[in-house]
Amino acid sequence: MKYLHLLFAALFRKKTRTVLTLLSVTAAFALFGLLDTVRVAFSAPETVSGIDRLIVASRFSIIQPLPYAQLARIASVPGVKGVTYANWFGGIYQDPKNFFANIAVEPRSYLELYPELVMPAGEREAFLKTRTGAIVGPRSPSASAGRSATRFP
Repeated sequence: MKYLHLLFAALFRKKTRTVLTLLSVTAAFALFGLLDTVRVAFSAPETVSGIDRLIVASRFSIIQPLPYAQLARIASVPGVKGVTYANWFGGIYQDPKNFFANIAVEPRSYLELYPELVMPAGEREAFLKTRTGAIVGPRSPSASAGRSATRFP
């Protein structure tokens, strides 16, 4: 602590050198982050489940749904083994400050195309039979890993 004033004196003695040094350190971290993102993007296909899935969305927005007629057209493309749809909509819980994302799906085809959504057989059947059912994941990755809950309003 007794040499802190010397550190500040040296830093502000040549302001241009200090600013350029800080900019170069910032640029180095930014480049590292970008290059690491590229590395992960090229190595991720081996580790991602659903690598053989193609997600089709509107060119305007993620919340703008495609026409329902496109479902049959996509299903008729050679090589397509299954088709389902999902529509994002915002939701609130008791108070507008408690916003969370919701995705409306066709349950049977969606669960067939997303086998990583693992849940007990009873909960799965209850979700398939109830129009207003919901699948709610764990609160955090560490809390009850791999388990899900089915909630009904």
